Amino acid sequence: MFISDIDGTLLNTESEISIQNLTALRRLKKQNTPIVLATGRNLFSVRKVISLDFPVDYIIFSTGLGIIDWKTQQIIFSTKLKDSTVQLAAEYLVQKEISFFMQNELPENHFFYAFKSKKVPDDFYRRLSVYQNFVLKYENVKLFPNNISQIIAVLENGSDIEFFNKIENVNIIRSSSPLDHKSIWMELFPPNISKGFAIKSLCDYINYSYDKTMSVGNDYNDLEMLEFTKYSYCVANAPNDLKEKYETLASNNQNGVEHAVKLYERVMH
Repeated sequence: MFISDIDGTLLNTESEISIQNLTALRRLKKQNTPIVLATGRNLFSVRKVISLDFPVDYIIFSTGLGIIDWKTQQIIFSTKLKDSTVQLAAEYLVQKEISFFMQNELPENHFFYAFKSKKVPDDFYRRLSVYQNFVLKYENVKLFPNNISQIIAVLENGSDIEFFNKIENVNIIRSSSPLDHKSIWMELFPPNISKGFAIKSLCDYINYSYDKTMSVGNDYNDLEMLEFTKYSYCVANAPNDLKEKYETLASNNQNGVEHAVKLYERVMH
């Protein structure tokens, strides 16, 4: 199984897929290799960059909240936060004066509620502007909404993030903002949810050996994926602490995924 992140890994800085990367994946597809894309994008956003005829079998979206069979377009796994967890986590973020978003349940999790604190990072407004057509109205100011898939807290780069460890019954994954590439997004998911957990679940679903998995990524939300797969690589545009831990390939602008595919073919065949 070959697994690739999308933004910053498969896509270049222009959000395009190079001919070299695409050709490499098509070659793997002809070899009957299961191909998986694992992304922080929601399904609505995935469909903006991945066509229905793209050489991929499964897509793990929203950092593991959902898995879709790309050929049939059937969602084979989805989950959300417990309502009680949402209430407690939101109250804590409000207390800490953190601005955050609450994403609707799958597959409509491109719709969201927005909560502004006294400290509002520019990236919060940037996300509001980009997705202004998907903001849900919030009526009851005394109770937070239910049926929430994840919470995204937006912080300035360099902010203290240790206090997030006090939030219970969630898995917290740090990621770099895909909008300004500087701000920190602390994403609150149901327990265990991550790209790594989703890959394990997918392997179990199709009865595939963990030892025949290879992944390539570029950011902190890829960490659990890289830790799970037998062979793991990051592209040259990844943060330095990831590159210190995993073998580094060419950058996303230099066809890093193509390089990873060649390694896969060498190792697996």
